[in-house]
Amino acid sequence: MKKIKYSNWKFLLMVTFIFVFLLSCNKTKEEVQIKNIINQIYKPESPFASNSPYTNSKLKDNVFSKKLYALILEAKEVEKKSRESISKNEQNNIKPYLLEGSVFVSVSEGYTSYSILKISIQGNKATVLVKFSNDMFETVWTDKITLLNENGWKLDNVAYKKANGNAKNLQELLFNFIQAY
Repeated sequence: MKKIKYSNWKFLLMVTFIFVFLLSCNKTKEEVQIKNIINQIYKPESPFASNSPYTNSKLKDNVFSKKLYALILEAKEVEKKSRESISKNEQNNIKPYLLEGSVFVSVSEGYTSYSILKISIQGNKATVLVKFSNDMFETVWTDKITLLNENGWKLDNVAYKKANGNAKNLQELLFNFIQAY
């Protein structure tokens, strides 16, 4: 077996250090991008944070995955058709078919604050644990948010800690809503 010179060890150690450093910088950069998406959707001054982000008329497809964005648009279309059919009806006391309450968190009454607890990245999928609280109802919970890297990180789903209606996650809730109409 050939002995490695001391200078070669230093070189190998330095290359390993640089590799690990660059790898960790990339992960940190991705974590910052993920935090930015979470904040765009959930921060109180966000146009999406009206307890039901999908109701905002200025939806950005760069915030949501293709699949989630399509479900949101379809659910909005169902609501629009329901409102139109009722407005044509002479009975103004009929309530349109709407998704009510906050659908981007477990508790339909919404949240008053949130904090990101943990970000896990594996390939093009990230899982984010977010702790929410609702001061008015004195409740605290943690939802698991999934993001996909589709030319940038995008919200794909929210796994509810507490079932929101009969659904275990946001995509299921939207799908069930659309199918029920």
